Amino acid sequence: KKWGLRTGVCLLTFSGHKQDVIGMHLCRDRARLFTCADRVRAWNVHDGSCVAVFGASTFYCAISDATALYAAQYDGQILQFDLDAQEAGAGA
Repeated sequence: KKWGLRTGVCLLTFSGHKQDVIGMHLCRDRARLFTCADRVRAWNVHDGSCVAVFGASTFYCAISDATALYAAQYDGQILQFDLDAQEAGAGA
């Protein structure tokens, strides 16, 4: 959920994970949020829409730069995903 800091009111709900979210990363531009659970999901923080889904496993944390997402998988592997390719074919 996205909460108003001054009002305490829920502004948006980000829904789509089938497991509890156990990690997240907010991009430097503050326009995109990555959440980790059963998959890694990329969200538009302004409207709450899921703009991309990565992987098919349990992920613990993620970081990104302008073109790539790096995500730690449950078995210790770190996977790299191409953001431009994934978001071009975005799916929720």
